[in-house]
Order: sequence, then C-alpha cells, then structure tokens
Amino acid sequence: MKSISACRSLEVKLDVVYLGPEATNTHLACLEHFGSSIRALPREGIPDVFESVEKGEASYGVVPIENSTEGTVIRTLDMFMEST
Repeated sequence: MKSISACRSLEVKLDVVYLGPEATNTHLACLEHFGSSIRALPREGIPDVFESVEKGEASYGVVPIENSTEGTVIRTLDMFMEST
C-alpha cells in the first residue's frame, strides 16, 4: 500500500485529513494506511474532517471510532450517518 501512495504521488498529491494534532493515534493511523507520500492535514474536530472530505478539500479522512477512555466515539458514528 505504501508503494502505491508513492507512485500515485507522482501523478497527483493525495490529501488526507485526520483528527489532529500530529503524532496522535489518528495521525499515525493515517500514515500507516496511506503511506508517507501523502499530504496529511490535521483538523480540530471530527465534523471538520467530514466537512473537508465532503467539500473536496481532501480525498480521504481518518477519524477514531473508539478510544481507550470513552470507548465508542458516538460523534464519529453519528457523522457517518449524517455525511453525504
């Protein structure tokens, strides 16, 4: 997968937004899945990630669906249902 992102980056830079800041689990998951040849762009909130993808500012978004302190992140699941 990582070599795919490197090859695609020669064609067009792949923008992926994530629930920031840098070095969080969401950022690391973003890099693990898409590789280091992407432009990873942090967003302050889960709705911001969805909005960026919906507006075409990024091709993909990475958000948490659960975490160690809260369990399931209900807001994320709600956004999946509300997103167009």
